[in-house]
Amino acid sequence: MTDPNVSWSKETLPIDRLWLTGTGPEWNKIIIEQCERSPAKLRQVMQTDPAVADMFVSASFHPEPVLIRFEDEKLKLLDGMHRTIAAIRDGHQTIKAWVARLQGTPQPQCEPHVVYDLLRAYGRGNNKDRAGLVAALRFLRVSYSNVDQLLRERFSKDWLPNEEAQQIITEVLKPS
Repeated sequence: MTDPNVSWSKETLPIDRLWLTGTGPEWNKIIIEQCERSPAKLRQVMQTDPAVADMFVSASFHPEPVLIRFEDEKLKLLDGMHRTIAAIRDGHQTIKAWVARLQGTPQPQCEPHVVYDLLRAYGRGNNKDRAGLVAALRFLRVSYSNVDQLLRERFSKDWLPNEEAQQIITEVLKPS
């Protein structure tokens, strides 16, 4: 969502072009296994099998756009499966969506609270596994493009004046 190399556009898409993603185990048996993620196949099964139609009766349609990521030439649902299922069931041909398209190399961003929550749990004594904290923060460093900056700036001594936390941050920032 926060990757600077992703562009977002609001579009009206034909529902049958969507690649349906997962929900829960019961629905996935129909959506993924039986209908192979195809809105057209799902529509047909809902129209011909009353038990399947009943399974999806609780899905409700709302006009808010769904979230889609364009990946591998597919329009994959990120959020809004229930709305999309309801739209399929109710005969809609199109759906409004925010579509994410990658423009270059992925650079996912870590929410600052993730780093904070790890440091805070350690600082409170909820978990005193220092090696585990160092490993978790190192994992975040290599997985997200902004963790070094967060550790250096957002969790600097000025913002986090805890000596032990600063020692851990220094250790994490050392080249491996």
